[in-house]
Amino acid sequence: MTHRRPRPWTYSVALLVLLLCSCGGRSGLFGGRGAGPMDSGGADLVLADAGAADARGRDLLGPDRQGPAPDLGPVPAEWSVTFGGSGSNMVRALAAAGPDAVYVAGAYSGKASFGPHACASLGSYDIFLARLGKDGGFRWVLCGGSSGHDSGLDLALGPGGDLWLSGEFNGTATLGGVAFSSTGSSDLFLARVSPAGKVRWVVTGGGAGLDRGTTVAVDPATGVAFLAGSATLGASFGKHKVQASGLENSFFARVTAAGAFTWAVGAISDTWSRPVALGLSTGGALHVAGNFGDKVTLGGHVLKGTATAHGYLARLDSAGKVTWALAATGPQKTELTAMDTDASGALFVTGTYKGQMALGSLKAPGPSGTTLFDRTFVARFGPAGAGAWLLTDTSGDASGQGRVVRASPTSPATLYLLANASRSYSLGGHQIKDKGPFLARLTTAGKATWSRSLQPQDGKVMALDTAGGVYLAYEESLNNALRLYKLTP
Repeated sequence: MTHRRPRPWTYSVALLVLLLCSCGGRSGLFGGRGAGPMDSGGADLVLADAGAADARGRDLLGPDRQGPAPDLGPVPAEWSVTFGGSGSNMVRALAAAGPDAVYVAGAYSGKASFGPHACASLGSYDIFLARLGKDGGFRWVLCGGSSGHDSGLDLALGPGGDLWLSGEFNGTATLGGVAFSSTGSSDLFLARVSPAGKVRWVVTGGGAGLDRGTTVAVDPATGVAFLAGSATLGASFGKHKVQASGLENSFFARVTAAGAFTWAVGAISDTWSRPVALGLSTGGALHVAGNFGDKVTLGGHVLKGTATAHGYLARLDSAGKVTWALAATGPQKTELTAMDTDASGALFVTGTYKGQMALGSLKAPGPSGTTLFDRTFVARFGPAGAGAWLLTDTSGDASGQGRVVRASPTSPATLYLLANASRSYSLGGHQIKDKGPFLARLTTAGKATWSRSLQPQDGKVMALDTAGGVYLAYEESLNNALRLYKLTP
């Protein structure tokens, strides 16, 4: 057989291919433009690892040399469950003690299914609290309420894996065999529930108007709980009373591990105010976030604005005294939607604004185009209220809203931001390529490291576990059901 020697030009082609492959690999490793969206499959894990390496490389570079963080595209759910009543349904809170202890709360109407467990509402809406395991299966469900409107609104984890559930109810309600009655149109409740679903106690508060327990936080060492909500005509919390102007007014209260109120304070507004989140810091300090109309008074601090809605941030000491307060204001509507704290006491807040915004000492500039669109923002503050950084988008006509921000329970801490956008979006130099809901991860220094598209899935509430799991829940508009799913980005 005659063997032909390779022609000289074939060596050149082979060498060129090798060089091109080598350059492409270097670009992907050091955060070049080659790291783009990929479909979710076997390559997804590899791409996630590449994203982590890219984040480490970015931290070593100056801000002017950092390329965009990678958009990792959609991520498949590890498990997903659908549940709820035959009527309307609302999901309001998630909490995760670990992969085998995930809790969800809200309200339902009609006949409801929670896996193998069934409930039937007594009134227009009833309360539900359910526990799921690491496979997404329902372990147990608590359903309760009255002949009126009742709902679970927030969850917090405390000592021994116990749960604190806050909400609203009307009339005489029952939960887990414990009965409690309202004094007005609706009252607030706070219940302590064991990991097995046993209701240990229920404490209530309120007055002649409409009152609700919007959010709750618990000291993990002592079981002392802090409750925030709104009251319309004044309210009583045990022997403690708060005044209200006849409109919706924020209140904050402290509850012992045994279910007794030790103090309650109110925030008076000329129009309205309501809290959206609580966060605990060392020494028993309480950080609160909320929104108000034209003016709100928190302790001796008066916050004012010129638009229809503004945000507030404040700190209360262990005795309920407001030590500082600041406002989020602008020429158009500004809204805080969520807040979280980390182990260092730092505050992280997200929401939406139009035009320009001043958030304490931090400024969000106006967009380069029209001012008709909502803008997502996420910001960090120190425990004393000093602004550290603020990320937002000011490019073009993209519209967005920050929904939830969570500081991870692992060390070192990272942030997870649940938000949505109407089109391609830029957040802190991170180009988010897909419109719709997305999940972004940031460092606590304000550097976006990646984002994940949630399409066609959505998210309204979010919880994190110590193993890196992310849990999202939302209301499906097409079939009137609730959906909860788990991701490990």
